[in-house]
Amino acid sequence: MIIRNHTYFLWLYKKRKYWHLYHLWSGLFIWFFLSVAQPFGIYNNNMSFLGLLLFVLVFAVIWPTLSYAVDGIDSLLSYDKSVRNNLVLWAFKILIMCHIIYGIREALCPGICIDLKEYGEIWVASFLLFLFTYVPFMLFGRYMYYHALVGLSHEDLGLFVLRGQGRDKLTLSLNDLIYLQADDNYVDLFLRNQDQGEDYLKKQVMRATLNALEIQLMDYPQFIRIHRSIITNTKFALKPEKKGTLTVINNDQKIQLPVSRSYQHKVDQLFIHPK
Repeated sequence: MIIRNHTYFLWLYKKRKYWHLYHLWSGLFIWFFLSVAQPFGIYNNNMSFLGLLLFVLVFAVIWPTLSYAVDGIDSLLSYDKSVRNNLVLWAFKILIMCHIIYGIREALCPGICIDLKEYGEIWVASFLLFLFTYVPFMLFGRYMYYHALVGLSHEDLGLFVLRGQGRDKLTLSLNDLIYLQADDNYVDLFLRNQDQGEDYLKKQVMRATLNALEIQLMDYPQFIRIHRSIITNTKFALKPEKKGTLTVINNDQKIQLPVSRSYQHKVDQLFIHPK
């Protein structure tokens, strides 16, 4: 459930406009929250309200600045960028933010403000502030994702470079990619055969995880995950006659793919309106 919801978050977060919008929203929310709650024991009668606003602005810019910096470094690194690993990256951001706040507090009143209890409170406060900005954005991403699926029209996607582990990469036409299936540490890509009259599929093998390839295909909503080991191109999908299966077609060949219970809602949503 957590990984699936984070997938919706990433789908929206990867779009540059929403990337900046998330950081602006998170900074403003933290600034507003801290100004109202007067947290961390910083408020006193000698500080004006304007002074308080300026002071908590220091805390409010920590998360957006940190997130931008970590995202920039992450874009330069080459590793398996699965949804699970991305969750670890976001946990790392929270870890750094907590200790930056800890450092600021310690600098303001060394040896006085911070004890073990308050250290725990900083962790709880940081995590809650993160959730209050993350959850609405994730829910909005989920809504936008399914909105893109309903009545989906299939456009010419052209050539695309899928990147696997290490230097493994494959340039292919997404219009010909029918489905992907995980096979241990590899992924089998089944492509449409362009030779008329031939019903077999062409298969390409990549050393990668299905999660990593799913993230790369997230900008193309016609590729949906229907099973923990299968992603399919809905351009080739026929409306299912029963739950638990989805049929894709290649020329005159029909291939039945399993649909797991946790992904059935995606298939149901897809066929609410005719494509």
